Amino acid sequence: MKGKPSGFTLVEVLVSLLIVTIVITISSSLLLNMTTRHQNSSHQMLITEIELFLKIFRNDIADATKSRSGRKQILQSFENGSVVVTFTKPVLTFPDGELDFALITWIFENNSMSRNLNSDENPLILKVEGMTPSIKQIGNSIFYLIITTKSGVYKQILDGR
Repeated sequence: MKGKPSGFTLVEVLVSLLIVTIVITISSSLLLNMTTRHQNSSHQMLITEIELFLKIFRNDIADATKSRSGRKQILQSFENGSVVVTFTKPVLTFPDGELDFALITWIFENNSMSRNLNSDENPLILKVEGMTPSIKQIGNSIFYLIITTKSGVYKQILDGR
């Protein structure tokens, strides 16, 4: 007596292959979506950090002390591909709450920007891969800072008037 042959029919194999293909397609598109979303959030966070640094920089420049001539005492230089901006500004000291003048030094280098307050041991530093700074004088005591990164170009006016 011959028994029924064991194994799967061609229809059963095709249906299971179809189900496996659908599952792989859905999971690969979800994985691709997740990695794209992660890259976009990292990119957005970098843009936010750069904009925050430039906002702090603008506030520092706005608060810079002025000379007797009425111009802000901002020293800028372009050395070895780095832009260095130095000035003084009034600050409140802690815990006394007394008014003092702090020397602020901003350094825009290839791949990083930093803010140093009175030669602080722990300056505020932001590392930006692929960043290159440049500065151009566009008028008497007015300069144009340009920061080029992989994510875009950031421009800032340094007004020493």
